[in-house]
Amino acid sequence: MRPGLVVAFALAFGGGTTLGVVGVMSPLGQGGGDAVLADGAAVDLTGSTAEAAETVEGARGVEGARGAGQASRSEIRDAGGIDPVGADERELLAARAERASAAERAEQVAGAQAARAEEQAAQAAAAAEQQAAAEAEAQRVSARDSALADPRAAGRAMAAERGWGQEQFQCLDSLWTKESDWTPTADNPTSDAYGIPQSLPGEKMAAAGADWATNPVTQISWGLTYIRDVYGTPCSAWAHSRATDWY
Repeated sequence: MRPGLVVAFALAFGGGTTLGVVGVMSPLGQGGGDAVLADGAAVDLTGSTAEAAETVEGARGVEGARGAGQASRSEIRDAGGIDPVGADERELLAARAERASAAERAEQVAGAQAARAEEQAAQAAAAAEQQAAAEAEAQRVSARDSALADPRAAGRAMAAERGWGQEQFQCLDSLWTKESDWTPTADNPTSDAYGIPQSLPGEKMAAAGADWATNPVTQISWGLTYIRDVYGTPCSAWAHSRATDWY
């Protein structure tokens, strides 16, 4: 016979309570025998030592699964605990969301600043345009008032701007003195000729400005352009007028 130790065990469940495991040491013989446990149960010890050991390990596995196993993530979640892996994932997602939110806010701020800058630039451009228009109108009114006070002086200055000096102005002065005596409201009773240059009809001078009926500057500007386009110079226009009594 070969002496050995056999651990006999029994798991008894009564009302959900484990009564315990009782170890019995007995020499193994060829015939074997039964071992009686504390609760009166008998265990057949006629098997080999390996079989007994396998039985013991199986029992341990069952016990470990029942009592010593770790809870699953769902069990932790249901119990109100924190899943460490899930917490890390949530922290990562929260960080990404925070970065995205910060980037979105920065983009919104940049867009608002760009829109504000564009609006300010447009306002500045509009103000500059209005200022320029106001200055131009002021100059026009000033030139008109000066021309009303002295149309000849205005004619002299405007002819000089076109490159016509004193000689050409003398011809111009003779021509328009004959036509209207430099009177902006001169109206020919026998025709529709009107104004300082005696435009025929007077509405032609609207090409130089809507105020052609009252503004001597507008009339002079139109008359000088007409002389340039048709006769080339005031002296040529004056020569034609002396020869034909019209120009």
